[in-house]
Amino acid sequence: MLKFYCFITGDDYKLLMTDTPESKKKVSALATVIFIPVIIWIVTGYLMVETVLRGSFASAIMVDIPVIMCQ
Repeated sequence: MLKFYCFITGDDYKLLMTDTPESKKKVSALATVIFIPVIIWIVTGYLMVETVLRGSFASAIMVDIPVIMCQ
């Protein structure tokens, strides 16, 4: 999981493995904080297309694909 967190935050995994446990906790916390607005953005985009614009399920999912890919 730490490797995935490093990918999200842009930190070097090999360098982080030699760092202190506090550094590992910090990277984990930063990655978690990044996920919160992304999840809210995905849910909001899906609900906006489905409810407000009266789009289909497929079009609502297609709105969220760029958000997921950019992450």
